[in-house]
Amino acid sequence: MRSREAFPGFLLTLLLMLTLAVTATALLGFAGEGAPEKPRLAFQEARDRLWSEHPDGADDADEDVRAELAIYRAGQFPDFRLRWTRLLVFLKEAARRAVREPGDFDARIVKLLHPMGICFSGVWRIDQANPYTGAFAPGARALFLGRASTADGEWRAGRKRPFGFAGKLFPTMDPQEQVATANFVTIDNLGGTRARHFLDVALTNEPAAGFAFTPGVSLSIFFAFNAADRDIFMRPVRALAKSGPPEGWPIRAPKWMRLRPRADMPRVDETDFREELDLRHYPQGLIFDIHASDRTQDPLRKSGWSRLGELVLTESVVSYACDRQLRFQHDAVK
Repeated sequence: MRSREAFPGFLLTLLLMLTLAVTATALLGFAGEGAPEKPRLAFQEARDRLWSEHPDGADDADEDVRAELAIYRAGQFPDFRLRWTRLLVFLKEAARRAVREPGDFDARIVKLLHPMGICFSGVWRIDQANPYTGAFAPGARALFLGRASTADGEWRAGRKRPFGFAGKLFPTMDPQEQVATANFVTIDNLGGTRARHFLDVALTNEPAAGFAFTPGVSLSIFFAFNAADRDIFMRPVRALAKSGPPEGWPIRAPKWMRLRPRADMPRVDETDFREELDLRHYPQGLIFDIHASDRTQDPLRKSGWSRLGELVLTESVVSYACDRQLRFQHDAVK
């Protein structure tokens, strides 16, 4: 639907310098602000919005919205590519919102990174003894909504694709109960890899670094998120460890979390990762093992990680609300 834009080197450099200058002054001030109270949401309400052809807040009178809705309603996959000008100009605001503002949905979000994806519903469950609390505690269960995506909008197998998987846990098994959600963000490699399948990678909350874009744009992304938080590579999972235990209990979260497809999950050869992950290919569900570590961030290491439980995905959808409305608050480094 949208194509990548190419710019002369001097223009890209100028845009980068302007972005960094504005970012340095506009974002650093957010570091000391207190976050607003987290709103409450029922799993069923959120799930129905993701699967709806007429999601709340989607203004059919808006020409852009109407054109986008038509793509999803026709059962097609959109092709929202990264627009460098928009990225450089609006990245500071996106970084601030991702880290500092709570909330589960917006009326419309033109995602600067991870513009296209596929959403899931399922169940998070912990079945192994461990020292952690909240959603990581032994026996913990939660209803789950999540989204798989690529950072730069590149969906084609054989190209470098930085895979991401964001999750939203509802600390209840009652789909009608209004709860405050706990969010996480995991990525395999910030620079992307040429992995043939999404299921060939492991995703962590502190991925390997790399240049997914041009060095100038990658540097801009670094400074924008670094101004919004002290560490752009680390996305703590403390929110998950706080989700569940009674007030007053000490909170203990693992430093690193890893999601890795269960070893017996089949590989589906599709060019588009969204087609690969369509749950029609996995009639028994798509299962990821949940691992934790306080010793290593290396997602490929066999030692140093402990399996805590599993994430079982049972439904999938590519929808307007999935790409244009669903949001995940990034936990800030304290």
